[in-house]
Amino acid sequence: SGRSAVDSANRFIVCSNLFDGFDIYDLKYRKYKRTIQNKYDKDQNAVLPVLFVNNDSDILTGSTKGKVMVASVTDDSKVTRLDHGA
Repeated sequence: SGRSAVDSANRFIVCSNLFDGFDIYDLKYRKYKRTIQNKYDKDQNAVLPVLFVNNDSDILTGSTKGKVMVASVTDDSKVTRLDHGA
């Protein structure tokens, strides 16, 4: 399904927020950590898949625009968008 994911250490959960991206929460401290921006098309509001990758240091997300995003769990500046091959 992939609408949310928990890392292997049960430290973080990431969820598609149906508005502007993916929210990360720290489960140990029960606190919101940050939102990874992934703008939705206005008429394409949908729950998107998400997975922890790279030893849980990054998340891999889907999008409504056919692009895959890889973002760091802890570092706001590390975001990579991968275009869909045609």
